[in-house]
Amino acid sequence: LNDIIKKELLVGKSAEELSSIWKHYHDDKESVYGLVYSGSEGQTFVKHAKESPFFIHPIFRDNGYFMLLSQFYHENNVFLFCYLEDYKMDPAGASPLMTCAVFNDYASSKEEENDANIVVVDDDESLTDDDDNDELLDLSLVRAETLTSGISDDESLQIVTNLRDLYLDKKDLVHLFNSNPEKFDVDDYISQQNQSWKKGQGNE
Repeated sequence: LNDIIKKELLVGKSAEELSSIWKHYHDDKESVYGLVYSGSEGQTFVKHAKESPFFIHPIFRDNGYFMLLSQFYHENNVFLFCYLEDYKMDPAGASPLMTCAVFNDYASSKEEENDANIVVVDDDESLTDDDDNDELLDLSLVRAETLTSGISDDESLQIVTNLRDLYLDKKDLVHLFNSNPEKFDVDDYISQQNQSWKKGQGNE
């Protein structure tokens, strides 16, 4: 986090102030989004991602859709997205198209395995461990970045929004994809995502 925004500038800030600073910091950044979740959402998000690191994400356009694959790397709490077909051909060589990183420094508890803990989700790191008000913030900071011109900012933001919903509200679906993929109904999932995508586009 300190590589993006100086931690010392955030010391002593309230949750509301930190949230505002984080969002405003990213307002003028091209192809980068700063989002804020509650700490409990962030912690659950990371926990489920560790358990089920892979998932697929269709991006719909007028002539159909193409599919991204996300993979969660728990070493630094980051999702990397690539084209599914590229991953099938060469998993190690598939180029990342998007990132969404998660950091737990502003969790109410630093124990990552405790479901009640609070998390900071972000491409950066989170606040310092010795800040006196860390336990009171209950914030998760999220930073998502688009790395290619082939995906628009609106599409990227919708993918990240869907990612949150999947890992928080539809974790059984994500778990099924990872643990028992032959029982995962791809066509039904794509149909559901198409409806969700249209709804999201209509809210822009």
